[in-house]
Amino acid sequence: MKKILIITFLLIKINILANVQPYPLLSYSVSVKANALGNSYNSLVWDVFNTVLNPAINGVLDRKNVGVSSSLLYENTIIGCIAYFHPTLEKGNFSLNIIYLDSYGAKRTDEFNRYLDSEFSYTNILSVIGWGKEILLRKLYVGGNIKFLSDNIGNYSRNCFTTSLGVIYKMTNSIFFASNLNNLLNINLSDTEDVILIGINFGLGIKLFENLSLGLDIGKNRNNSNVFDTYSFGLEYTAMNLLSLRVGRSNLENTFGFGINYKNLEFNYATVIQNYLGISHRVAVDFKFGKTLEELWAEKIKALPGTEELEIIETKLKTEEEKKKYFQTLFEEAVKNYTTGNYKQALTNLNKAKEIMPEAIDLDIYIERIKLVSSLYPVITARDKVSRLLVRGITFFIKGDNLSAVKVINYALNLAPDDSNIMRLLSTIEEKTGIRAEKIESPAGTTIVDKLHNESLIAFRKRDYATVVKLCEEILLLEPEDVLAYKRLGSAFYAMGERDKAIQMWEQALKLNPKDDKLRKLIDTIKK
Repeated sequence: MKKILIITFLLIKINILANVQPYPLLSYSVSVKANALGNSYNSLVWDVFNTVLNPAINGVLDRKNVGVSSSLLYENTIIGCIAYFHPTLEKGNFSLNIIYLDSYGAKRTDEFNRYLDSEFSYTNILSVIGWGKEILLRKLYVGGNIKFLSDNIGNYSRNCFTTSLGVIYKMTNSIFFASNLNNLLNINLSDTEDVILIGINFGLGIKLFENLSLGLDIGKNRNNSNVFDTYSFGLEYTAMNLLSLRVGRSNLENTFGFGINYKNLEFNYATVIQNYLGISHRVAVDFKFGKTLEELWAEKIKALPGTEELEIIETKLKTEEEKKKYFQTLFEEAVKNYTTGNYKQALTNLNKAKEIMPEAIDLDIYIERIKLVSSLYPVITARDKVSRLLVRGITFFIKGDNLSAVKVINYALNLAPDDSNIMRLLSTIEEKTGIRAEKIESPAGTTIVDKLHNESLIAFRKRDYATVVKLCEEILLLEPEDVLAYKRLGSAFYAMGERDKAIQMWEQALKLNPKDDKLRKLIDTIKK
């Protein structure tokens, strides 16, 4: 049955008397990602759609972005949005959003509630121009926007201008705070007594784990005695940067949804179960293109003479403390890159860090060694045992543990003797460090680790426990999760009278193989 939209008109009148927001689009998020998270837009969702509510998000985004969202709401009601984001190097970042809300198919009635032969609709169009800028490097962002709203129901219309301000502060890489002040300055262009209420919202985002985030939002959008009249929380899990699962809850809705992120394209879906109006479905697509601000900035610096380059850096990084923080961030990202096998990106981040602080001569050896590795392996995806060994061995090499690097890479070659790239890598590192890999002959069908296990068993039977410890430590260098090595290491320590070390090794073996009840009983007995 078609919705009688005259009720909507009456509700708007009632809302005004009840001191709530007369324009729904001024306080509702059109971000489908946020919709799936209980509308926790401040704490978890910083996308092109949410620049409408918190313009400081413009300062966080760093790449051109265009997005389209569409939502089928409740009985003949739809809402859609077209959004565009444009970053600049020096003037801050800008966004443009156009939001359209339409509820149609309502039948006219007279004062006696008798149907007339015509229908009418309620339309609401919100146009928003936003701006945002990074104030404190990777910490503090501010923004503002101007909104023009046109509202029509039947033959009745009203228009207004309003503004909003926003701020985002990243306390750490895992905890961040955001707030927005909506409808701060208002100009009513209609002959109405509508009062556009100022709204304030706060959000706290916490990255619980690498792939799991929690967001908590509270807000005040009504003129009543309550300290806050809205709340929401959301939980997002991201798998392999490809699929995101979301669930949320607010004072009016239960929500869930998902997002699929492929290269520069992102698709988001949300189901919203409203307490009184039922179920609605929302979808959105946004596409990122062009270079990031960091890439544009790096290009500009390279194209400038030395003096101008220094001026640009000084403008970007206003204090010595900011330089150090940015340098540390780049270095930490580089470490994360090379410990996961992305040597090309690690080299990029280290070169940036060197540009910021040329006096950091400690970086030179990192850059030199990563250059050497990336010429053979720009990226290693750790999918199998050999690739994981290579990443570990190269990490040892970059950090300066040359002996461990040679041993681990030699073991990788032992497992893949026909891999010419590993041969070249090992030969290059041997030449660079002056350390030669020990050529260990092992029986056909066995590995270096198998040979070391056999030698450690012979040494144990001979009660040569010091040799057992040495051989087992050699095994654990190559195979950090070798249960047998931990068990035998524990037995050797126990035989030498080092009870605490023995228990520590056995407990590590039990951690790797919790089903070993015999070992568990042994540990319990010795502890008693």
